[in-house]
Amino acid sequence: MKDPINEPPRRRIVFIGKLEADDWKTLQHDLMRLSQEIARHGRLSSSSCSGGYSSGHIIITSEDGSIDHDGWAKQLNAYLDKLKAEETAKAQALSL
Repeated sequence: MKDPINEPPRRRIVFIGKLEADDWKTLQHDLMRLSQEIARHGRLSSSSCSGGYSSGHIIITSEDGSIDHDGWAKQLNAYLDKLKAEETAKAQALSL
């Protein structure tokens, strides 16, 4: 189980991808195709690998339905507070 104080919080939906194309127009087309898939199905598949003449992609998505914006923001603030406290402690130790 992740420790919300020591690791940055994740959002409800995580998308990790690599998309390669021969030119910007092809890249735009592939990004639009992924956007259209979300519009049609309400999400992307959990993984996808595609290759063709002028482009290819590998994507992984995950969704944790237990995460909402307010919970994420609370965890983010706790994480940032911890980082600030660590930086302050380091600065104080260096000034001694």
